[in-house]
Amino acid sequence: MPERPNLEHLRKEAKQRLKLLRHSDPLAALAVAQREVARDYGFSSWRRLVALFRPTAGFASDALDWRDHWARQARILEARDRGDWRAMEKAYRELIANARPTQRNSLEADFAFSLVQYSKKPEEARRIFDRLMRKPTPETMAYCARFAHMIGETDIWTNGKPCFAAP
Repeated sequence: MPERPNLEHLRKEAKQRLKLLRHSDPLAALAVAQREVARDYGFSSWRRLVALFRPTAGFASDALDWRDHWARQARILEARDRGDWRAMEKAYRELIANARPTQRNSLEADFAFSLVQYSKKPEEARRIFDRLMRKPTPETMAYCARFAHMIGETDIWTNGKPCFAAP
């Protein structure tokens, strides 16, 4: 994203994406294009992306946090592209340490996935999921299921409880 993001630019980008989508699917909706643009920038929905532009008392500090968050994300991707797994882990840990509590679980899950995929550390990833599943939410349960699939486990449930949950 540019240093000074502009909502109008994002709207135009979504409309351009819609034109591209309509080449393959003439019935594609603007909402689909908006969601794709939001996800390109790391947001789960268009609504969450647009929320950055709503005037709030703490908007200036939120914008600074947001730029810092993206700079850390960029370091993760750069380290991954270089094959520097240690730098990638360090950047992930910094990102998680500085994240808002509402972002932390998904960032930790992403970090755990990277530990399995790139660093070949499934046991450390399992410890992260053990901790995340102490207070399971639908989001963490979905991450847990994806993790189980990644490591080749077919059933993440034991006696009706997630297998990564604390006793």
